[in-house]
Amino acid sequence: MKKSFLLVIFVAMLGCSSCTKKPIIASTPSNQPSLVVNARDTLAGASGFVANTQKQYAKECIANPTQNKCKLINKTVSGINAAITAEEAYCGWNPGTGSTVPPPPCVPVATAADGLQTAIANLNGFMSDLKGAIK
Repeated sequence: MKKSFLLVIFVAMLGCSSCTKKPIIASTPSNQPSLVVNARDTLAGASGFVANTQKQYAKECIANPTQNKCKLINKTVSGINAAITAEEAYCGWNPGTGSTVPPPPCVPVATAADGLQTAIANLNGFMSDLKGAIK
């Protein structure tokens, strides 16, 4: 996946070595499996929320990256990356092919379904934690 300028700048400032994928999700064709549609919807919402949160708390997190909300931002970015990787595995894609527009057809790999469902559930949990921390 291509790197997001905002994410790259924020990552460079905070030094997050595991936050390198671009959390921007291409649209999902209607003929995709429902698990992929759910993953894309979750990823799209998480990506937008994290980008806004990064922008809102950039100065605070640069000054003190050990704050809980800053750690949770990075954890959520890692969750986004994990969900992207799980989606790629589920669809039988090599890393990065899911970012092409339009995306290649998803050919579900049944043995990867549990991994994608777990990644989605984890990401939803990270998002809840982050939302709670920035109230």
